[in-house]
Amino acid sequence: MIKIKRKIFGLAILIFFFLLIINNVVLAEDLPAGSIIPKLPKTADDPVLLNGRVYPFWGPVCQRYTYSVVYTDKNGRAPEYIRIYFNGEMLNMEKASSSVYDYKKGVKYIYNNVPKKIGSNFYYFEASNGLGKARASIIDSPDNGPVLFDSNFEHNEIVLIDSSSGKELWRYSTGKEWIGAVAFSDDGKYLAAQTSNHVYLFDTSKNEPIWNYKSSVTSVIGGDVKGGVAISADGQKIFAALNGQALMFDNKSNQPVWTYNLEANGGGAYGVDIAKNGQYSAVAMAGIESNQNSNVLILFDSKGKKLWQYHSLGNWHDVNFSADGSYLSGSTGCPD
Repeated sequence: MIKIKRKIFGLAILIFFFLLIINNVVLAEDLPAGSIIPKLPKTADDPVLLNGRVYPFWGPVCQRYTYSVVYTDKNGRAPEYIRIYFNGEMLNMEKASSSVYDYKKGVKYIYNNVPKKIGSNFYYFEASNGLGKARASIIDSPDNGPVLFDSNFEHNEIVLIDSSSGKELWRYSTGKEWIGAVAFSDDGKYLAAQTSNHVYLFDTSKNEPIWNYKSSVTSVIGGDVKGGVAISADGQKIFAALNGQALMFDNKSNQPVWTYNLEANGGGAYGVDIAKNGQYSAVAMAGIESNQNSNVLILFDSKGKKLWQYHSLGNWHDVNFSADGSYLSGSTGCPD
């Protein structure tokens, strides 16, 4: 009788520890939103997921947001599945175009969502070709987006304020276009601004621009990679990054003195700067870690010649010259 009781007690202990282990094992798909996601082991048969994103990245509730990713396979194998992990659930994605089947070049998949309330939306993408798996939009935890607000952003403005009194001097409406950056000349006489599709130059005594430049390429309003604008100390030169172009202006004309195509460097800029004397300008670029021509700082001379570029593992988020232009610093963001 004692032996039987011992066996029952021992069995109960084993069941207790088994249940304890089971309760603490959580599959990636069952993790709470925003938790750390286990890395997938890499194999030679893995597909690749590229350009994972949500559009628009910001906006109000009750608007449609599209999550998208491009599936590629070096051997042209079709996916067994492509899913989005969305707030703790694994959901199937659909082809953006039912007529596209070239998996070597890449096929875009989408998932549409209309949020009903303000809150976090954690996501990443996962795909399998039956032999290997891949995940995207994930480093250690799922991405979070879009950023939701109580209202839309269709009434954007540039506002000039007197710093000594806090009094508003004037305002200028840019309508639906978001303002990516503003910059003053050292004496405060000139103000330059860059929006989704325009560059503006103001005399700060007036709320109407001296001139504006409209990009020949229309950008997606609300994107994360905002571009930038900078102005020389005397206000004579204005440098901007806008819709895949680096642009240098003279303050007397809205026609660029020179342009540089940034598409070979990924196209997207997070910021720019110009030396106080206008002799050098620089762009901080976003991109892909594995592409040596993206995620770069680029330095130009006064005539628009690229002097060098410097690659980083992470996106360059800002760039700044020293007062005499002899030094250039930059800061990187995700993922390093």
